[in-house]
Amino acid sequence: DEVMSGPFSRGFDRQLAVCPVTPAFAGSTGYRDWWRIDDGSLGRETVYATVAQRDAFIEWWDATAGPKCAVLSWSAAHEPWDRPPGMGLMVGDRDKYLQVVKHMDMQLWTVLSHVDLETTYVIWVGDNGTPHLARPEGSPFGHWKFTTYEGGIHVPLVVVGPNIDPGTSVRLVSI
Repeated sequence: DEVMSGPFSRGFDRQLAVCPVTPAFAGSTGYRDWWRIDDGSLGRETVYATVAQRDAFIEWWDATAGPKCAVLSWSAAHEPWDRPPGMGLMVGDRDKYLQVVKHMDMQLWTVLSHVDLETTYVIWVGDNGTPHLARPEGSPFGHWKFTTYEGGIHVPLVVVGPNIDPGTSVRLVSI
């Protein structure tokens, strides 16, 4: 099957290891059984999604000469929170979510090891807060993902690259 929407409709030349919607989309069972789109071709994938997305990015990045722009949209940390490779037993939704996030963070460091931060800007941002089922213990339900409460809008934003001093911190506020 051909899928010609998504990145192609936004001007990108390539789309690699794209997971439509979430890892549990249309008959997939999770991070180890998911639909994968590569340059418009749709097929099943059994490599853990975050690893496959990391590897596709690194392969493309290392093989592409000259100026480039890439968007790496991880499947993590969307449900289902399948145990990542190398992680221990996961108990409860919060623990499962945190392990998926930790694994994604480790993959990000691997990706960054292929990027020359002296010449390249990297902008990393979360999309929409912590899921309700993975909220910190004792916190109120209904104040998380898909809301305008702090738990729904407090997302990471990291920018690194040329002329940005390590450790620089700015608190962004939206009014």
